[in-house]
Amino acid sequence: MIDTSLLTLRPKLESDRDFLIALYETSREEEMQFIEWRNDDDRKAFFLMQYNAQKLHFDSNYENLDYDIILYDNIDIGRLILYRTQENLHCVDIIILPEYRKKGIGAEIMQRIEKELEEKNITSTLYFEKTKPYLEGIYGKYGFVSIEDIGTHKFMERKKSNE
Repeated sequence: MIDTSLLTLRPKLESDRDFLIALYETSREEEMQFIEWRNDDDRKAFFLMQYNAQKLHFDSNYENLDYDIILYDNIDIGRLILYRTQENLHCVDIIILPEYRKKGIGAEIMQRIEKELEEKNITSTLYFEKTKPYLEGIYGKYGFVSIEDIGTHKFMERKKSNE
């Protein structure tokens, strides 16, 4: 485990683009592990296309995203993308670099989100890829329940603390 007091967030900058593309690629490792790329350029082109498609999706479907870089001891280690309304906090995406996973960082982020939900007494929602079924159990620890199966994803919700 790590010292979570060294965990901070900062707003995403344009200069973060290369980091974010590389980070995105790490989030696809499980599903892409058996692909035999002809060369490194093909792999890079594929992930750049996928990253740009995801960015376009986020930009087209959410206004005023809170798009932050996760830092540990001032080192960029991930991203946290949230969409807030008065009634709901939607967890759009959380990615942490592989070498920082399973060290309590995701748990700390989720506990901070949980605290905000309780203070504001609002619901929270998220989608997760069905290729990562273990995420259902992880999010379940924070009160999220699967409510809909949507093709490649599952949709989860955490009700207000008084419901």
